[in-house]
Amino acid sequence: MVSLFTGCGGLDLGLEQSERFETVWANDNLAHTMDTFEANFPECTTVFSDIEDVDLSTIPDCDIMVGGFPCQSFSMSGKRAGLGTEGGNLYKHFVAAVAEKKPKMFMAENVKGLLSANDGKAFSTITQAFSEVGYNVIHKLIKFADYGVPQIRERVIIIGIRNDIKGEFEWPVETHLNTHVSSSTALHGVECVFHNNKHTKHSAETIAKLSHIPPGGNFEDLPEGFKVKGLMSNIYKKLNPNLPSPTIIGNGGGGTHGYHWEENRALTNRERARLQSFPDDFVFYGTPAEVRLQIGNSVPPLGARIIGGQLAKFLDNIDKDSMTQIEIDAMSYQTLVHIQHVQKFLNMLIVELLARGEDHDASKLNDPEVAAFAERTTVLSKLDYGSQGYLDELKNLRPTLKHHYESNAHHPEHNENGIDGMNLVDLLEMFCDWKAATLRMKDGNLERSIGINTERFNISPQLVNILKNTIELL
Repeated sequence: MVSLFTGCGGLDLGLEQSERFETVWANDNLAHTMDTFEANFPECTTVFSDIEDVDLSTIPDCDIMVGGFPCQSFSMSGKRAGLGTEGGNLYKHFVAAVAEKKPKMFMAENVKGLLSANDGKAFSTITQAFSEVGYNVIHKLIKFADYGVPQIRERVIIIGIRNDIKGEFEWPVETHLNTHVSSSTALHGVECVFHNNKHTKHSAETIAKLSHIPPGGNFEDLPEGFKVKGLMSNIYKKLNPNLPSPTIIGNGGGGTHGYHWEENRALTNRERARLQSFPDDFVFYGTPAEVRLQIGNSVPPLGARIIGGQLAKFLDNIDKDSMTQIEIDAMSYQTLVHIQHVQKFLNMLIVELLARGEDHDASKLNDPEVAAFAERTTVLSKLDYGSQGYLDELKNLRPTLKHHYESNAHHPEHNENGIDGMNLVDLLEMFCDWKAATLRMKDGNLERSIGINTERFNISPQLVNILKNTIELL
């Protein structure tokens, strides 16, 4: 996954929590946001610069490109100059990056005001630009409170699917449509969190104003003498403990910070982070004002995780479909080489399994169970690799292997020179589906996707070489 206009990483965190994505490259032009991102995503390559200065050819290939191009030009709470501003045109760099790298999908996030900015022309112009570089574009206004985020926050999610990819993306079903998470539930125990939890020092006048505002109220509840006229509803807005928070915003002057329903004070940044669904171990770096900006500009990770689950499902279905197409097309020479190495690896596993233990106990050679296993492997060797019969025979071997190693678990000498029996059984099962194995190798992430760790599994050197050769073919 490649991330543009990354910010502190709320969108990335949520997508990674869906367990399908990993951010490998990220870009932003604010130093404090990059400090926070790098601290929380230490293995990701980060580029600190304006997007205009990025050489797009240096961005790595990816399945999906994500980001939230700056939204202030479209915000309902701003002047909404839209496409007539420099910030409003930064989407063009997102489009250019998508056109350069051609990911399978992209996902962009922006404020609700994008839909109506410039009398609706801004949104149509942006989606048309993505269409012109080869993507089918869909969008939805997501109400994050309906997905368990303890905040009334609405954002437009734009998803693009490359034109050559078939399939229909399904938006996630609301999980909390009539059961929103309240502010008090979200902030329970937050006072025990150390990082980013410093209280703001208020003037006596501000404290006096807040003392007159009930839970869920705002400046309109102030008595005569404290009245402030002509302001928006978020001014001196207190949380209602029984409802989700109002939208957490990233900037603004006095009275815009969001306020505790019981204590006459502004919310701490950790409280804002809780209401945005960030975990407590996600630490923000910068001044209090900079951290507030990072949190307010973020996508709620919980919402991103739920959307990410659907993105992962869509991509997995694409992979399955593409594997079927490879089979129909009789496969390329390189794919056939992959399959041959999988077959060789499987055969080596079976040979090592068959030999395990017999060196220490000659009587095992006459064991009917071992004889039956040997017979089945002989049958296996005569079947066409990849045929349904081959696949069925492999799957049928697993119970025999499992029983064999469970019954001999008390013989530690069986594991002196090779892989642990049950781990080997698990490996065999992982490779049983030749289509899935070939697909993983085709994508170049076999070792990561099936969790093989040669040191942990203690595979014999010969098997290690076979496995390494298989992966290096990629």
